[in-house]
Amino acid sequence: MLLSTDTGKLFKTLGEERGIAAAADAGFDALDYSIYEIAHSEKPTFSEFVLRAEKCRALAEENGLCFNQAHARFAVYKEGEDEYNRITLAGVKEDIRIAGIVGAKTIIIHPFEIKNGGKYMDVVAQKEANLRFYRELESIAIESGVRIALENLNGWDYDKHCYAPTVCSYAAWLNEYVDELNPEVFTVCLDVGHSNITGEAPYKAVRELGRERLTALHLHDNSSFGDDHHIPFFGTIDWYELCKALGAIDYKGDFTFEAVSYIASREDKELPGALRYMANLGRHLMQIIDEYRPVNG
Repeated sequence: MLLSTDTGKLFKTLGEERGIAAAADAGFDALDYSIYEIAHSEKPTFSEFVLRAEKCRALAEENGLCFNQAHARFAVYKEGEDEYNRITLAGVKEDIRIAGIVGAKTIIIHPFEIKNGGKYMDVVAQKEANLRFYRELESIAIESGVRIALENLNGWDYDKHCYAPTVCSYAAWLNEYVDELNPEVFTVCLDVGHSNITGEAPYKAVRELGRERLTALHLHDNSSFGDDHHIPFFGTIDWYELCKALGAIDYKGDFTFEAVSYIASREDKELPGALRYMANLGRHLMQIIDEYRPVNG
């Protein structure tokens, strides 16, 4: 199990070269390449993105790191906006290729919600549309040597002005989706913060998903009322129960932080120490996972 963290705010604060070096110095093994951050904010051409990915992979290898996973752009579908959907689908296909170039074994690609007149479409129609979308990406993932991970999400209730469940919010719903897709290509990334928001205890989600489906994580904490992206123990998630559950299913993936707010709230000079603290915390939690693995696992 590799200790990893996302690159989004890390690279935005320190740049790619310094960010990679800081993660290595802090004790991380790997990085989750935040493709979405670059794609949404900088909008590079595909050829520019390829060069950056090649450079980042080389820098990581020089520092003894690898890119264990990547995170594609999101908001991949808007009802009735055919041109937007066409462009975004092409962009996600490019993201898969970028993930392969950087050396990631998994790319997280969000499912999407479909609303008609502000109301969610029938769950069957939602599912069918999402499965068509994922199957469209399958051949490119195979060519790129990358698996696609579906992530549980939270939505927004505009009437009640609060977070609410949406497509694939719960482990059981993720299971329904991924079980209809090619298991050689598709897998699950559990975002524990999203689980906490939608009311499913992350440790229960882990047990519901099981080892065969669950191969990636996005780890961060929150109050359950907002998508805060804090480090563990700065919210209401029961991290000990979560780690016990990961050990109990003999989880074989990596331990990947997505503590975006924690990184973003630190100034340049504070980041090295903050990263070391986060890495040490990760090692502690990884040890708990290992303690609860089956004896003959």
